[in-house]
Amino acid sequence: MMRKDGRSILRVLAHHGIGVAVALGIMGAVAGAQAATVKIKPDEVKVVRLSERPSTVVVGNPLYADVMVVGNQILVQGQNYGKTSVIVMNNEGRKIARLEVVVSGQPEETIAIFRQGKKETFICNPDCNSFLDTSDNAESMSLNAMRLRLRQKLIEESLKR
Repeated sequence: MMRKDGRSILRVLAHHGIGVAVALGIMGAVAGAQAATVKIKPDEVKVVRLSERPSTVVVGNPLYADVMVVGNQILVQGQNYGKTSVIVMNNEGRKIARLEVVVSGQPEETIAIFRQGKKETFICNPDCNSFLDTSDNAESMSLNAMRLRLRQKLIEESLKR
């Protein structure tokens, strides 16, 4: 911001010994939270290291990504094509990271089968299993979404043991 005499506000504050503290305070507020884009494939997992231990993790849309906390890092697993955001906070409620998770690129073992004009997607390596693809027919997507929720529930229950 400029004053009428053409000098910036920060320059005037610096002249009075205040500008550096203000500038560092502003930079600290911005630099305090990590921001990153995580590019991932469905069923792939990536590790994101954090500056401190997270307490709360909020996933914008768990249909696209799942997150698990392990110490000072989080494991991000791609669920389905699309993108979502992840907010990570410490135990004081301060945001320590904001991630944009982009799930794209089909695994090489993916095949599509068309039956009576309805598309279903499978991953074959070596056995074929259904795969949730947003371009599949509604019945197939609904069934696969239910399978994903069941798989997630089983994973969560096994982690509690």
